[in-house]
Parts: sequence; structure tokens; C-alpha cells
Amino acid sequence: MSSTKTKSQETTGPLLVYYAGIFSYDPSIVEYEVNKEVQKAPSKDRKPSRQLVAALCPKHFNLFTRGTAFYGLSQGALDLAQHAVPGERGAVVLPDKVSLGIKDIAIDARSHFIALKNGICGVVVTSQAYASTTAQGLIGRLVSEFLAMFPDWTSEDFKVASEVDLGKEKPSLSGVQGTLEAKLKSFRGNILKQMDEAHDPKNFSALEKIQNELKETRVVLERTVEEVLNRGEKLDMLVGKSDALQAESQQFYSRLSPIVQLIEDFQFPNRTILEGAKQQNSFCKCM
Repeated sequence: MSSTKTKSQETTGPLLVYYAGIFSYDPSIVEYEVNKEVQKAPSKDRKPSRQLVAALCPKHFNLFTRGTAFYGLSQGALDLAQHAVPGERGAVVLPDKVSLGIKDIAIDARSHFIALKNGICGVVVTSQAYASTTAQGLIGRLVSEFLAMFPDWTSEDFKVASEVDLGKEKPSLSGVQGTLEAKLKSFRGNILKQMDEAHDPKNFSALEKIQNELKETRVVLERTVEEVLNRGEKLDMLVGKSDALQAESQQFYSRLSPIVQLIEDFQFPNRTILEGAKQQNSFCKCM
């Protein structure tokens, strides 16, 4: 299934979420200049992109069309990830049909994507009337949760686990790979849940609002910490000035000590002469 990049344009119609998935892709690129501006494009010798975990919303497809829809949308998402540029995000209008062999399913949709620089690409397929900002928010949440849950997504064990049919109830693997398989099934359930919530943009916007409030709180905390650090620098300056003043006082005292000693030396012989005079005077009185 081919795809064409277009500008984000919302249209009127039902607000539907069909599919969501996380993919790995080769982030290698080539750079070239157009009108003295550096442009980036995927390199021609990239390794094939891979689907790590994905889910199809069962609300919009019956038992006879789900397989075709999942295959067609997955292939389109794989193609999108294969040609993604690191750091790029956007939306791609899909053909009006997805197919598997002789079966065709009419669909009015577009793919929203976010390509991270680490080789992870998140894709969500919605109706064309669905807001791009909301779709991008859903992708961002899914990708963040995926990376937090699977920091070892580049390992060989994870690769084996991601190739298992997660729709089967019975586990196919054991050991470390079996644990990863179970976690992927759990994450797939999370994708289905979040897609269901995203069908009501108000619902999803409320969650997004909470997330934005948390981000704002984080910014305020960072500013507070920065102010405290600045105050700490001022305190350090005052302590430095105090230390310098103490050093100057000690230096002044060291200079003053010889003078004090001279005064004491000068006064001491005067006391001796005076005492001698007193003794002589008393002797004269006795005579």
C-alpha cells in the first residue's frame, strides 16, 4: 500500500481510530541541499522496518474483514516507518482501499506518525476528520509507555517475542522470551484501551489536559530549583566575602603584633626604673 505525505487537514465526518502500532526502523539518512538548505531523506540501503506491537480496533471491522484490515494497515504503517526521517512527525493520507489478495476493504483514513531518533516510530490510523493534534498526543503516550516498559527492545529476546502472534491466548515462548511475550500482550491490551478512549476526543483531551498540567508543574518546579540554586550562588558569594574579610583581619593582626610587642617592650623597662627609684627613695627615708 503506497502512501503520500500531505499537510494536516481536518475534514468533517466521524471521529474514528482504526489502528495503532509501534515499529522499529533504520534511522540512517542522507543529506542534500535544495536552494542552499540542507534536506534529509532516508538512505537507500536501510534495513527493513519491523512491527513490534500493534492492534486493530475491533469496533469498525467484522470477523470477516479484520484480518484483511489489520494486514493492509500494518503494511502501510511498515512502509511509513521504512521511509521515516528521524525527528519527523506528520500525517499521510491512505488509499481509499486496503487489500489482502482478492479482498478489498473501503476505508477513508490517514496515518499519523512520530519518528524518534532512536529508531522507534509510532503510527496511529484514524478517519480523516480526526484531529491531528489528538492523534499525535495518542502516539506520544503510547511510545513513551512502550519505551518505559521495554527498555531492552533492541535485544534478540525481544525480537523473538515480538514475532509471536499476540492474538493467541496460550503463550508460545518460555523463560525471558515468555516474559516479554506476556508483557507485549499486556501492552497490546493497553493500546486497545487507549484507542477506545481516543474515540471520544473530549475524553482524551481531558487526559491530555492532565498531562499538560503535569508538564507545567514540572516547569514550575524546575524554575524553583533554579532560583534556589541562584540563591545558593549568592550565599556562596557572601561566604566568600566573609572568608576574605576574616583573612584580611588576620593579616592586619599579624602586622599589628610587632607594634604591640614594641609598646610592651618599651613599657617594661620604664616599670623597672620606676621600681628601682621607689626602692632608693625608701632607703633614703630610712637613713
